[in-house]
Amino acid sequence: MFRDDFHPERAPDVSTGYSAGVLLTAPDYFRAMGIRLLRGREFAASDDAAAAPVAIISASVARKFWPPDGAGSVGQRIRKPGGESNDVATIIGIVDDVAQTSVANEREGAQYFPVMQNRNPLFARQLTFVVRTARPAGDVAPAMRAILHAIDPSMAVRRLVPMEDVLSSSVAQPRFEMELVTIFSALALLLAAVGTYGVLAHDVASRTHEIGLRVALGAQRGDIVRVVARRTLGVVIPGIVIGLAGAAMSTSVLRKSLFQVTPTDGPTLAWVAITLCAVAAVAAAAPARRAVRVDPMVALNRR
Repeated sequence: MFRDDFHPERAPDVSTGYSAGVLLTAPDYFRAMGIRLLRGREFAASDDAAAAPVAIISASVARKFWPPDGAGSVGQRIRKPGGESNDVATIIGIVDDVAQTSVANEREGAQYFPVMQNRNPLFARQLTFVVRTARPAGDVAPAMRAILHAIDPSMAVRRLVPMEDVLSSSVAQPRFEMELVTIFSALALLLAAVGTYGVLAHDVASRTHEIGLRVALGAQRGDIVRVVARRTLGVVIPGIVIGLAGAAMSTSVLRKSLFQVTPTDGPTLAWVAITLCAVAAVAAAAPARRAVRVDPMVALNRR
């Protein structure tokens, strides 16, 4: 795939210099790739060099030049990439936008042309064949090589790769970055739990006399637990607020490594806050248990 300016023959006035991806495809390409046809028809075997030039565009391109839904694009003519001003093709269909180079990238506009109508050898120096099969890729690879060799013995088959491997390699770098972030986040969460436990344990130890006095005056275990819980919330809630504010300002640097989620995604930040509260509750459990077991006489005598 490469990019080229999109030149409709007749369309509403829009900003100039708009480019879209250019792909040369064969019949059944969209079916094999699972790309949904929205309007019109796909390429057929009859769309060969002897037939009238045709093209298919993606939905975002159609909406931009033929608003609001792009339906008016079918039947319009566009200039073919690398061609003269009179070298045009008729739009016969609209398909979904897809991520062409990586699933981590945004979906982009594209213009498709039948490979059999291509007259520029530079546009077809390398071809990629897509085969949809229910069998494992290793089982069909020998048959694919044999078929390609029968079509053209001089054709060099560089490699046969399952689509799962292609998708995996396209997100390898962002996945590695997220694994590192996950490891450091887990360590940070562990340090936060240890710190919360230390603060609460020290707070309970320093208030042993107060807790003993409360028990001596009739405070129940639930009252003591609520005292520790309020202290925990007093430590955790300001920390969560400051942390979320810092995350909202700093996570923009991770934007390129995120997939289908924004740096300030509300549900994600909510789950982070819930997780931190849960960690704080676990860290506060031991100090709370120690507080309810305080012997009032021993505590008062220590004073």
